[in-house]
Amino acid sequence: MLIDESRYSYSCNGRCGAGCGGTALGNAYTQDCFSHDICSWFNNASGGSSDPNCGDAYDAAVDDTLTGAARGCGQTNPSNAAQAPSGSPSCS
Repeated sequence: MLIDESRYSYSCNGRCGAGCGGTALGNAYTQDCFSHDICSWFNNASGGSSDPNCGDAYDAAVDDTLTGAARGCGQTNPSNAAQAPSGSPSCS
């Protein structure tokens, strides 16, 4: 099965739903959806709730995907392309 990778783009971090055009009720951007997107980016997450690294973040974002726009989180986001990190975070 081929997957349209552009649908799962990280150019819309914080947008609830898959990528920049996936299913969501409205065009909501929330902290929970942002946290899940960042977790997914760094951990190559898949499987929604069952993902061992990002499942909790996914669960926290579900209600935002369903009701975020109705609660006033609907907005637009600048269209800036995402780029993969060139290194790993380090603590000093």
